Amino acid sequence: ATSIDLLALCSDLNNALSQSSSIIKDAKIKVKPTGNSCRIGLYANTNLGKNEVAISFPYTDGGSGCLNADEALDIIPHLPAQYDGWTGDYGLLAMLLLHEKANQCEREPNRKTEIVELMRAWMAALPTPEEMEKSHPLLWPEVSQDELQGSSTKKIYRLLDDAEEDAVWLEECLWEAHPDDFPEEIFNLQMWKWALAVAYSRVTYILISWSGSSLL
Repeated sequence: ATSIDLLALCSDLNNALSQSSSIIKDAKIKVKPTGNSCRIGLYANTNLGKNEVAISFPYTDGGSGCLNADEALDIIPHLPAQYDGWTGDYGLLAMLLLHEKANQCEREPNRKTEIVELMRAWMAALPTPEEMEKSHPLLWPEVSQDELQGSSTKKIYRLLDDAEEDAVWLEECLWEAHPDDFPEEIFNLQMWKWALAVAYSRVTYILISWSGSSLL
């Protein structure tokens, strides 16, 4: 994406944030281009003190638009309650992300309009699969993945194997079995890897009431 593209994406996302003031609270940040490989980031628009809240929002989807791995089994159609993929919460979040994309962020009739617009702006601001081919090893060329495999701290082949193992099951049992709910142009191996890359690079884990949730 060019800098002009990024400026437009940031403007749309900031506008959506400002229109979500009944849900998004204490917002003292703006989205702006970073000028480096990180593309865009959050910048404080005022001086923030130590431990001062920069933004706050409910962590459940019904309130904020967060994608919550705990809710995936109730939201993704035809996904069995006993589903336990190799990619874990990351895979559940990746499925939710693709589900949002397929339904243009209108997966629920009672979702507030401001959340629909915020989710659409956020989805549009995510790096494209083409961009992720340069920035995330799940989508790197095979020769680069082979070089990374020599790392002593992160074995990329394990992540690839997990992604592809889950994709085989999902394609057979969900995507091909229910094409009306899982359009092929969105639910395929390449887009699955893209969604996983987004989840791996952006997931946040929170601990609430002695139990944890993975959020995107």
